Amino acid sequence: MKHALFAIAAGAAACATRVPAGHVGLWVHASDGVQREVLTDGLYWHMPWTHIIIFPAQWNEYEETIHVLTNDDVHLDVRVGMALRPNTKELYALEQDYGTQFYETFAQSAFFTATRTVLAGYNMVDIPENSEKIESEIRAHVAERIKGNHLELGRIALQHIDYPETVQAAIEQRLVVEQKEVEKAAEIKIAGQDADIARIRAASDAEVAKIKATADAEVTRIQSEAEAKAQELLGKTLTPLLVQLRALTSPTSKLVFVPEGKALSVVLGGSAAAVGAAP
Repeated sequence: MKHALFAIAAGAAACATRVPAGHVGLWVHASDGVQREVLTDGLYWHMPWTHIIIFPAQWNEYEETIHVLTNDDVHLDVRVGMALRPNTKELYALEQDYGTQFYETFAQSAFFTATRTVLAGYNMVDIPENSEKIESEIRAHVAERIKGNHLELGRIALQHIDYPETVQAAIEQRLVVEQKEVEKAAEIKIAGQDADIARIRAASDAEVAKIKATADAEVTRIQSEAEAKAQELLGKTLTPLLVQLRALTSPTSKLVFVPEGKALSVVLGGSAAAVGAAP
């Protein structure tokens, strides 16, 4: 009884196949072979003599390091990636032509050939600055080679270039020289800016000095004219009676009155006390 139950359980387990998410499948019957119906992801129950072939349905990137010879006869190792997936509408034909190993049996050789063909048309030094153009050209070559073979082509990515040591050293030396040239140009520019600043500052100082001298001369002229005008006005208004009045009203003045006929003469700074009026 136990052996019978074990056999039933084993048979039941063998009759269920899961197609994972992101994959598709095809039925294979023992009597009829591969079926055309495309199975999406899910769990499928079947007889033990029936099984499912599973294919990827999502984009897969196949990365290769490919040895190439450039137009200027330089040997390079280039790492390139290619996105590829089956055309699920033609899954039956893909199985008939290449099976699940469609990349290794067909697409890989097309990828290698296209990459070598395209890079053979470029000089080594021109590859980095033309990487997008090169990717587009490789893709066009691959697309032409796999056309009609039940596959869909995605992007091509030029990921890395391994240069020979001598070439790498030359590139690094060139970068050092270019960096020094940039630094020297910057120094020359800064020196020129400093010279311009010094020239502008000197011109500004000279202009300020000129303006100051003109202003001082104008102030001196105005002061001289004002003093002359004041002296002129003072000379016109300074009468003997005004002098006597100012002397009398000043609290610090010492006066001596000296009779001269009917008038009084005033002497400033005398030691005598004030004297009476004339008869």
